Amino acid sequence: MGIFDILRMGKVIAGTVKGVREQRSLAQDLVALPMSEFVSECLRNLNQSAGNWEGYSRSPNPAAAVLSKEKQLPGELVEFYQECDGFAPVHGEFPATILPITELRLGADYKPSLSARLTAFWNEYGNDSEKPGMLSILPPDNLAALATHSADAYIRPSLLDFALPLCEPAGDDFVVLLLTGVGENLPMGTVLEVEGGSGTRYPGFKSWLGTKASLFGSMASRFGTAMGSPS
Repeated sequence: MGIFDILRMGKVIAGTVKGVREQRSLAQDLVALPMSEFVSECLRNLNQSAGNWEGYSRSPNPAAAVLSKEKQLPGELVEFYQECDGFAPVHGEFPATILPITELRLGADYKPSLSARLTAFWNEYGNDSEKPGMLSILPPDNLAALATHSADAYIRPSLLDFALPLCEPAGDDFVVLLLTGVGENLPMGTVLEVEGGSGTRYPGFKSWLGTKASLFGSMASRFGTAMGSPS
């Protein structure tokens, strides 16, 4: 590799680090907002997609408080459903289509169950986890860990059947909230985003949604992507 190749690679790495820092800063700003502002700001950032998609927040379910208690939802999710009844696409797909509160059910209640989906994926493509039969969980804010696929926690697929999917599962990709704590790194209320056989952990609902929204908001800021606007 020549000197100019090294310099170009250095610029790419520096640009990546800068972009990640900008995204993290925006995510922190979003998470710090009160829930009413958090919901609207997350939607605004998610909709900065040059018209590729558009989402909106459903009107709150009048029975949200009762349903939240019945389903034993953690505080951040209770507040979210008091503000809206999840996110939905205006048309086509949307990267954070959050289920209405009445449609929240355990991973075991899906057909096939979440554990069965994950096992089927491993049977076809293999499991890269360092621990056979376990799902590797990566930290969200550690670039080195993400680049090297270095997990800081592992769970059995069966645990996903007792977790709460926040979005409709798509194949082996799903977002779940843990209703049961699993060790120091995965307390109750942790959100896991599972993609292709591994998962990334977030300390709570606001952290997960704020991070996802900040990805699109920071990209639009950096590259001048045209903003979509809710109708």
